[in-house]
Amino acid sequence: MWFLQSGITFQHLVARLSAIIVIVFFSLPFHEYIQGLAADKLGDDTAKLSGRLTLDPSVHFSGFGAIWLLLFDYGWAQRIPINHYNLKNPKRDMALIGIAGPVSYIISAMLGGILLNFVPLLINKNLVHAIGLFIYYYISINISLASFNLIPIYPLDGFKIIQAFLPENILEKFYSNFYRITWMLIILMAFGFFSPFMSFVERFLYGLIMRTTCFV
Repeated sequence: MWFLQSGITFQHLVARLSAIIVIVFFSLPFHEYIQGLAADKLGDDTAKLSGRLTLDPSVHFSGFGAIWLLLFDYGWAQRIPINHYNLKNPKRDMALIGIAGPVSYIISAMLGGILLNFVPLLINKNLVHAIGLFIYYYISINISLASFNLIPIYPLDGFKIIQAFLPENILEKFYSNFYRITWMLIILMAFGFFSPFMSFVERFLYGLIMRTTCFV
């Protein structure tokens, strides 16, 4: 839990909590909206018919997901409903919907990177530091959410992506042992098996976003 780390100051605490609040009410709903929009464009209007094709955070809010984000930097909103039978090419289209998830967090992080350019224009130096710190946490957590969602474990976006590349016989074996394999992957994740992958993705995305959004 990040708030138990030694050396964290009150200013860092406020900045991080503020970033988490913005992510809960913007980034997480945006993630669901983008995936619902992708599904709609690919032939499945389930999200639209259920009233979920909106940026209204109250429609997507998950209390448990928000608490998890507060404690561990990884959280979620209510999953967007998708009926893969309505998709034109279910295997390919589910992968595209899966890709839309991490892309939404990258877009959210890039918005933070763009805003960071205007922070030095503020006259009050204390405000410059406080807002800069808030944006730093906002960008970092969005990047963490993008990398986390790329892990190939159901129901994360990485699972939707990787299944598009697996042969049908492998998928059949997976689904016949779904719970056993899923729990095995969750245990591996708990012991840090995917940490090197996530660290690599986070470093790459942070560098990419800083290079592409910083113009001051």
